[in-house]
Amino acid sequence: MFAWVAFIPIDVFRLEILAPPSLAISVVGFFVILVTIYQNSFVTVVVIDQSERSQVLIETGLYSRIKHPMYTGMTLWTAGLALWLESTSATIGVLALVPFSLARIHSEERFLRDTLKGYRTYADSVRHRLIPFVWQATQQRRNSVHIRARALYVSGPSRI
Repeated sequence: MFAWVAFIPIDVFRLEILAPPSLAISVVGFFVILVTIYQNSFVTVVVIDQSERSQVLIETGLYSRIKHPMYTGMTLWTAGLALWLESTSATIGVLALVPFSLARIHSEERFLRDTLKGYRTYADSVRHRLIPFVWQATQQRRNSVHIRARALYVSGPSRI
């Protein structure tokens, strides 16, 4: 045990056998971006109606697990780079962009529900938006709150 604890600073400051995990996070994020572009030829920077290109809904690959793999990859890539470069300002910048990405995701989903055939069904079947098991779609939560509220309304408030 002591040898392991003594080896850590030697590796970090002298040997550098393994790259920092932040570099691995960045590489994984960039890989997710490339896979997303490969799997979905309709990926664009601006959300537009691409019916003239015969846009179809992509439900396979990464899109079968999360609705927005490009945003996931971009967040991982930029956060990994900021941490790898040990730039506090870049890390803060990445964190500051997250709320804007979330707002864009909400507006993008509204647009796709209105314009892309089959997106409503897809959105209901794929629960996770960015990271599996971390941020689920709010429709299920709304349904459960609605069901609880209806049950409370029907049964009335409990009397103690």
